[in-house]
Amino acid sequence: MNEIRRALRSLSGSPGFAAAAILSLALGIGANVAMFSIVNSVMLRPLNYPEPGRLVFISETIPKVSHLYPSVPATAGHLVRWQKEMRSFEGAGGIDSTTLNLTGAGEPERLGAVAMTWEFLHVLGLRPQLGRWLLAEEGKPDGSNVAILSDSLWRRRFGADPGIVGKKIQLDSKPYEVVGVTPRGMTFPRGGQLHHLVRLPERADVFVPLRFTASQIENQEGDYNYGVVARLRKGVTLEQARAEMAVLMAAVSKENRLKVEVRAQIEPLQQALVGNAGRGLLVLLGAVGFVLLIVCVNVANLTLVRATGRRREIAIRAALGASRWQLVRHLMIESLTLALLGGALGMVAALWIVDLLVSRVPVELPRIEESAVDWGVLFYALLLCVGAAGLFGILPAWQISHALPRESLQAGSRHTDGPRGGRLRGVLVSIEVALSTVLLVGAGLLLASFWKLMNVDRGFEVQNVVAADLSLPDSKYHEPKQRRSFFRRVLEGVEPLPGVLHAGYVSILPLTREGDISMVIKEGGPDVPLIERPITTYRKVSSGYFPSLGIPLRRGRLFTDEGEKESVAVISDGIAARVWPGQDPVGKRFQRGGDSQSPWWRIVGVVGDVRAKGLDKDPELMIYQPYWQRGSSDLSLVVRTSMDPDAIAAAIRQQVWRVDPDVPVPPLRTMERIVSDSVSQRRFQATLVGAFALTALLLASIGIYGVVAYAATRRRPEIGVRIALGATASDVGKLVMRQGLAPVVLGLAAGVAAAVALSQLLAGLLFQVSPLDPATFILVPVLLLMVAALACY
Repeated sequence: MNEIRRALRSLSGSPGFAAAAILSLALGIGANVAMFSIVNSVMLRPLNYPEPGRLVFISETIPKVSHLYPSVPATAGHLVRWQKEMRSFEGAGGIDSTTLNLTGAGEPERLGAVAMTWEFLHVLGLRPQLGRWLLAEEGKPDGSNVAILSDSLWRRRFGADPGIVGKKIQLDSKPYEVVGVTPRGMTFPRGGQLHHLVRLPERADVFVPLRFTASQIENQEGDYNYGVVARLRKGVTLEQARAEMAVLMAAVSKENRLKVEVRAQIEPLQQALVGNAGRGLLVLLGAVGFVLLIVCVNVANLTLVRATGRRREIAIRAALGASRWQLVRHLMIESLTLALLGGALGMVAALWIVDLLVSRVPVELPRIEESAVDWGVLFYALLLCVGAAGLFGILPAWQISHALPRESLQAGSRHTDGPRGGRLRGVLVSIEVALSTVLLVGAGLLLASFWKLMNVDRGFEVQNVVAADLSLPDSKYHEPKQRRSFFRRVLEGVEPLPGVLHAGYVSILPLTREGDISMVIKEGGPDVPLIERPITTYRKVSSGYFPSLGIPLRRGRLFTDEGEKESVAVISDGIAARVWPGQDPVGKRFQRGGDSQSPWWRIVGVVGDVRAKGLDKDPELMIYQPYWQRGSSDLSLVVRTSMDPDAIAAAIRQQVWRVDPDVPVPPLRTMERIVSDSVSQRRFQATLVGAFALTALLLASIGIYGVVAYAATRRRPEIGVRIALGATASDVGKLVMRQGLAPVVLGLAAGVAAAVALSQLLAGLLFQVSPLDPATFILVPVLLLMVAALACY
């Protein structure tokens, strides 16, 4: 304690140095603690379920189409078979998203609904806040309509009524008995976190039974739609479960009618949830670590400058009997005190930074809402403080402890640190520039990639386009003609609205989720195995959808709404070139899937390709079919306007309620917002790395300026002599610039070499940009050299 008090007194004697060092350290440590708290919550902290290490996620892969779909969700038949035959599992449950409308309790609302087999919540090991989970008999095809409410829905719409269990609510105009309420703060997968082909709601409001029909269970090649979570039996390892699953799936592959190999992939649930987000988070943690290293180098330079003026004090201590170890210990305690003060201030900053990042983070990043500064994060912060103190304190302490006491005590001594000290500060500047170069190159690559992504040809237009998701309850709109009538009447009401240029429907909006996929069989084509036929994506649309999104018509015509005498379709450029190369596909016919009894569809037109799965994905092979021929109940209304889309949102909502006041209309989304949300994770990464890089650039410029200014001040007598001997101001300026830029050039050379090696780590995060992008590797050194020259000037 006495040493710490002496250190505080010593620091109080240099308030400018102490303030600069503490604020710099607070910036570096605070940013690192904030990023680590996010990495800790997403990747390191165990899932918030009992015995989370036993939870696994099961997906499937079909090797023959793995180049298109590396993994797919499970089929109903396979899930049921796993439940019956897998001895490695204590239980397994399936999950899928659905749409349900809540009515009869205020304004109609479209809920984020999840359909799950009765085992799912039991497998997670959670206990309900009220009531119970689903029962086995409720999962049968003839089971009763029951629902489990989320804690947030229970509080928001039902006033946290403790008597809600046993009451009935109206979902899709059907009575559902509430049997339970989830625990408060329950962690549940959102969006595509579980699997990109299982799109769960961003907020799960209600859970209902997922029931399989006999035909779904018997069809081993059925729809690959369901996310499966299982719990390993106690004592069973992941490798044992994988070995048992491999034997079972080999038998399944032999039994399926297509004789196609199908495998199952088992991975820890936490690993499945983190997915590709882990790499991006580690890049961000590395970037903010570089910032802290630069801060340490800056503080080390400040400490060296301060140490020069303390040579006489240290010499007196040595003359009075202090050993070299005691001197180093005293100086290191000062450094540790600085680091702890900076760390304390950084922790306050970290709390604010975490809240800011959580509010800005993309929904696909799992468990981000759990981010908090806990004991593990505090321990990490303490390690950072100790490590930072060692990094910026050891060199100055070593140098000053080796000073010769006799020379330092001589009368008239100028207390300069000599050539060795100047060289050491030059080395630190080189290190600082090298670190900044690596960080700026990484930021430049990510920003260039993001710019390419935002300017890629999407195949559709977004300006002044708004979308409303509409879902009709089957109980009220059971017949296809009822659904067609509803959608037609809404469209007839919206099209004449002031400012509306075009309006149409689509079953799935671009960039929101995966669509209905199937093989395509062209009429008169060669008889090839089904698995080797082209896989296409299907959309149900109205003819007004294409002009609403500006999708160009290449050949033929668009189908008419409710005026076609046969099944017709419009296809994309990509599928025309893939299935009918060198031919005009207009007038040709095809079947979808592998059922020879499925109807024939005639192609009436060809439209441009659309990047529907993601801006960083190739355009999909797309087939558009009339929504009214498919009897759709879930469609999105797409409207292009000549005014601000927000100004027409209320009028669109009123037109829907004019047709049926019980159909909920969620908040309308602009296509610009949809595009923005689709790249939110890349934007998050590029923005943070860019912010860290700018911070590094600022710190580097300050460090270069400080070193050059100090050196110039120490050389004032020499410069005076040079001027007296005839040197001009230009000569002096060149001398200072040469001295200042020499370590910068060395640092740039080392930084570029390190960036070449480390940039390969970013390859998986880049889009249409090489990890060795010449423009980035030229512009970054030029920028740093210009900033360094300005600092020297």
